[in-house]
Amino acid sequence: MTEEYQRVPPQAMEAEICVLGSMLKSREKLQDAICDINVDWFYRPANQTLFNRMKHMASIGVPVDAVTFRQALVDADEYENIGGQEYFLELITGVPDASSIAHYADIIRNKASKRAMIVAGAEMIDKGYDQSIRAEVAIGEAYTTLQEIMAQEVSDADVGITEAMDDALGHAERVVMGEEAPGLKTGYRYLDVNILSGGFREGETIVIAADTSVGKTVVGCDFARKCCNTGFGAVIASAEMPARELANRLLSAESGVTINTIRSGKYTEREMNAIHEARKRM
Repeated sequence: MTEEYQRVPPQAMEAEICVLGSMLKSREKLQDAICDINVDWFYRPANQTLFNRMKHMASIGVPVDAVTFRQALVDADEYENIGGQEYFLELITGVPDASSIAHYADIIRNKASKRAMIVAGAEMIDKGYDQSIRAEVAIGEAYTTLQEIMAQEVSDADVGITEAMDDALGHAERVVMGEEAPGLKTGYRYLDVNILSGGFREGETIVIAADTSVGKTVVGCDFARKCCNTGFGAVIASAEMPARELANRLLSAESGVTINTIRSGKYTEREMNAIHEARKRM
């Protein structure tokens, strides 16, 4: 047997036991784990069963402790399958500190991500050898898979309603005092004042909708241009227009020279200087 097939996937059995044991010892940690931990993070199938059983008990309002949990496993014919009395005793005695459940959870999450990466890598190799799949399709699917794995690594922390309201009021007060802008200006005063109440805000999704050929791309490029002129970065992704045409629109808007003049190359010296200055700024 080759070394490749002798390898054991990344796992942390002790950390898995500590997570489950912490859930049994503390109702607070139980609720935290149910909200924050994915069952797929557990490598051992028995531990997945244990996690799901505790989660189910909590969802129907049944207290979860060593006695009630053992009985629930027996009633569901799962007790012997998870390892019986020996493993159950290891579970309830193997937790050095229930308050460290976040640390144990981070360990098993990291191992689960590595296992997902191994699976994704094997799928990429298979698709690389598959002559029926075009390269750009295989690369796109591989990129999407890696993004999904990465997304599981980065998540926003839960925020309580009090903290959220304090943050909102604090921002409003800083705006009143002139210490903070209400939003990122779009460059269109009517939009900023009457539609967006100050401009773009963090976390918002803005959709520009209109008939064809009325200037949606121009407006989008103007938003990006204003963003960059304000000191931020912007990314433009177009499925219908090549980069040269996007660049023409940006140069025209920034320089004040018409796009047809830039396309034709028939510009005056003054216009040429304006275009080059616009390029430097952009």
